[in-house]
Amino acid sequence: MIYQLEADFEAFYSFDFDVEDLLEKMPGYSQRFRAKPRLSGWIEPQGRFYKGTGFTGNVECIPDISIWALGNLVLNERAYDILSDHINGAGEFLPVRVDDKQYYMFNTLHILSSQAVDLTGAIEVVDSGVHFGASGLKVIEDDLNDVDVFKMKEEKLIHSFVTDGFKKLCKDAGLTGLSFLSLNGV
Repeated sequence: MIYQLEADFEAFYSFDFDVEDLLEKMPGYSQRFRAKPRLSGWIEPQGRFYKGTGFTGNVECIPDISIWALGNLVLNERAYDILSDHINGAGEFLPVRVDDKQYYMFNTLHILSSQAVDLTGAIEVVDSGVHFGASGLKVIEDDLNDVDVFKMKEEKLIHSFVTDGFKKLCKDAGLTGLSFLSLNGV
């Protein structure tokens, strides 16, 4: 099974960068990663977790993994230690500092081949005149590894998607912060 990753904004705090720090360190920075490598020009910026508008808890709750801008995963050191050997071939880890703690943003670089995407029943998504790709996509899983992370051109590289193996690793390790939305609606 294939899942679209979303941050669990109701149960956990949201992640964001200190924009001033980010732009001071990397003046030409753009959040539109477009699945391009960034590590060579990356200078570790400051990030933060904050109580987002969708948060329903009563106390601060920091996730092990969150999502930032266009499907980039943000992992604490524990999540990094558990997942890095399994997903490092699908992208790059960009260091981020949150207070005095080390975090890593995973820039997903693995783009699924168009031959592995079934567009039967897919619907184009347009909001306020902006084209957001297609929804209702199905993935032909034959070309994927057991634990895989990827993006799709047909979906405008907006989300990261994962296999059952990735979900199982997160569940077995008790990693928090992600919602796994099945592409098949199951």
